[in-house]
Amino acid sequence: MEGITCFLIDDDADDRETFEVALHEIDPKIEYITAASGEEGLKMMDTSEIIPTYIFLDLNMPKMDGWECLREIKKRPHLKHVPVIVLSTAEWLQDRLALQKLEIARYITKPNTQEEFTRAISKVLVKEIVL
Repeated sequence: MEGITCFLIDDDADDRETFEVALHEIDPKIEYITAASGEEGLKMMDTSEIIPTYIFLDLNMPKMDGWECLREIKKRPHLKHVPVIVLSTAEWLQDRLALQKLEIARYITKPNTQEEFTRAISKVLVKEIVL
């Protein structure tokens, strides 16, 4: 899976660590970048020469929440075509429908265990993998 770069924007340090472990379990060659806030994530993507293959985005963050961050991502020509996968603890159908209008690639309810998290991420990155 060389050549894949995942960017995670999530304010929860435990969730960032869980994400990193999941990617390493799927394939240690996957590159990843993490940011602890929407503002930090946008700044990093605006100043980096690396365009991520996927952006994983938490909805519930202080200051700039995932909704606002997603709108900002979609405004940027260099990012608007990057698939955004929303990670959230909420399972609200209304949120999912509203997010579809903002052209997200996928909505994942944050799993409770590392194994479930790895399986959910692998379904995005490697559809044929079975963990």
